[in-house]
Amino acid sequence: MLRPILVTATMIFASQAASGQSLIDPGFETSDLPGTGPGSFGVWGLDVGERVGPTTGIAPLEGSFMARFVLTTAVCATEPFGTAGDFVQLVDLSGAAALVASGNARVRMSAAFNRVAGDTSTDTRFSVNAAAYDGTPDEFISVCSGANPNWLAASSSDLQTDGDPTTWERIDTELVVPIGATYVAIWVRAIENVEDDPSGSEFDGHFVDDVTFEVVDASATTCLADFDGDGVLTIFDFLAFQSAFLIGCP
Repeated sequence: MLRPILVTATMIFASQAASGQSLIDPGFETSDLPGTGPGSFGVWGLDVGERVGPTTGIAPLEGSFMARFVLTTAVCATEPFGTAGDFVQLVDLSGAAALVASGNARVRMSAAFNRVAGDTSTDTRFSVNAAAYDGTPDEFISVCSGANPNWLAASSSDLQTDGDPTTWERIDTELVVPIGATYVAIWVRAIENVEDDPSGSEFDGHFVDDVTFEVVDASATTCLADFDGDGVLTIFDFLAFQSAFLIGCP
């Protein structure tokens, strides 16, 4: 099956990646997604899902398997990013401790999503999220189940998908890692934006595959459009360029 990909990109960088920080099973080739945890590094957890091969006219983007969203559960009671099916993996930052302490650590992640066309009751949105925490991974469930999200910092991006099962669509986000963070939670999510199903499988056929993750040194980033040098593209970069352009050359 031909599987074209629509890639959504925010910034193009030449940067130095920190060593030793990686996701385990980013393509869901071995994870069974039983709906427990995560309470340790390097495992996918939180909501119930299925590791599946080609189904409902959709084939994995890479490898032999992909993850199917099945249920939403209130494990993290605040549902900080909205009602959704969540797969979460915790990534240890100890190998990048010096970079984090310098204030120059950035986390970049992305994931590819697909879904069936469905009908008027089919949910249509997905998101990726990265959140930085201090402490240890065994504390994650109790921390995220509190009255507040309790992260040090977080970033997210979402996408209204096209409903074309031949098209995988990619979403990315970047997080400025605060000094003091010890690990990052990587979230991939199918959002119940159309109908919040009360029971049974809560998604008609919603999938994620090929999650990417890296920790980079923002001081080594060369993004010409990042005019103010803070590692992210915002309206302030344009305003800084506009101001410099109006001043002109001496």
